[in-house]
Amino acid sequence: QVTPRWGGATPAGGNTEEAREARDLEKIFVAHAHGVAANNLAGVLVADPRLRECFLETLAAAAATHPSAMSRKSALQALIRVAQCWLPSVGSEVVASGATAREGPVPGFAAFAVQRVAKEACVDAVMRGDLDPRDAGCAAAVAETVNFTRVMLERLGDDFANHLRVNLLGANWGLDPESHGREYVRRVTSTTQNSAREARAFVAECAKIAQGKNPGVASNKCTPGM
Repeated sequence: QVTPRWGGATPAGGNTEEAREARDLEKIFVAHAHGVAANNLAGVLVADPRLRECFLETLAAAAATHPSAMSRKSALQALIRVAQCWLPSVGSEVVASGATAREGPVPGFAAFAVQRVAKEACVDAVMRGDLDPRDAGCAAAVAETVNFTRVMLERLGDDFANHLRVNLLGANWGLDPESHGREYVRRVTSTTQNSAREARAFVAECAKIAQGKNPGVASNKCTPGM
């Protein structure tokens, strides 16, 4: 399995035209994947494991590592729609990287959503400083990380909430699972009038604390555009 690499860096030969074409293909794929999910067509992937794996791995890589904040936003929006289809709130339980997740119509998707999307794209990418919440484009991508995390909490319940607090935020980034972790969950799941803005602000505060506790952590700074 090869995890996609994003960014359209100029090849060793220095062919900037190839780099431009690579960036254009990235945009086309993310836009296509977003369209598939937004139009409730993700069901076509259920019966084809190889196509599904390619689709999900490419989206997850874009959501976690793409240098464009807008591309990360689009990838996360697509993954949110897929998660809403494939993460039922009831069902058999499986253990996924320390979190108990429930299976849906696609075996293994719950574990994938926990590890590849919630951890890498929604927590790690933000905590290490990839997305500057003061920038409008980056803030929009941060908002989608909050939205994906909310879906996970709604569908997987306390098991995922505890995994998020104790492992993803606590063990991995040094945040206090009780004070920061519980408030993180509360802000993400809040439905008050200003909940979205307040959640983004608290996530940004947590990111500052995490970076202070992990000096020298490498980030992959995003640009706001495509």
